Amino acid sequence: MSHKIHISKNGKTLVAIDNFDLQPGKITFLFGESGIGKSLLSKAIYGLIDPHLLDVTIDSMPYRDYLADENVIAAKRNGFFVFQEPSSHLNPLRTLETQINEGSLSGKSGEAEALGKLWEGKADAAVQQILRVFPKPYRPSGGEKQRILLAMAFKKIARFQQDGAPDNHLFVFDEPTGSLDNRYRNIFLKLLLDKFTETPFTGIFITHDYSIISEIAGYPQQLQSKVVYKELTESKNGLQLR
Repeated sequence: MSHKIHISKNGKTLVAIDNFDLQPGKITFLFGESGIGKSLLSKAIYGLIDPHLLDVTIDSMPYRDYLADENVIAAKRNGFFVFQEPSSHLNPLRTLETQINEGSLSGKSGEAEALGKLWEGKADAAVQQILRVFPKPYRPSGGEKQRILLAMAFKKIARFQQDGAPDNHLFVFDEPTGSLDNRYRNIFLKLLLDKFTETPFTGIFITHDYSIISEIAGYPQQLQSKVVYKELTESKNGLQLR
């Protein structure tokens, strides 16, 4: 499915693209230089932009109408958005354990597996100690905060699987490995692709890390056929995917 997206502020175009392609049932790895608009476009599609702050149209539809569309509402309800900077999206007044179980994340399904694998089998007591923390800029570490958000995403994927994989859904991972070293990056990537193999879902994976391509090349061809690589570039006519 290809979308035409235009985002502006005070009459000045910030991002415009005629072919933001999102293929259902596949993970799109979205590459591109920093600041080109990858995150902004993904937030627009997911429904996270405040229409009071930016003027947005998607497929010529005013953004307020887009946000009210039942399919968009359902896609948010059944999906998840992992933000690039975890510190700004964790509440310092609530423990991480509380936040990993709030709202649609309530319940324990998928939690133990995600935490165990993302912490590489560390003793449960060590993980529980992190979960009792009220997040601060300096604690826990950036990598630990990132893994907490990823664990939240895997809980939503588990819920998505339990609910029979509803058609309307979207999972977005915005630079999800930026705070992780290569070992933990590969652990996360394996868990993500394992879950995708169990139950395919529509996803966007924003990254600058082109080495991920060679990492995925080692996976079975059946999986690779469900993975799409796109690069966002600038042209004289605006942004384009290639």
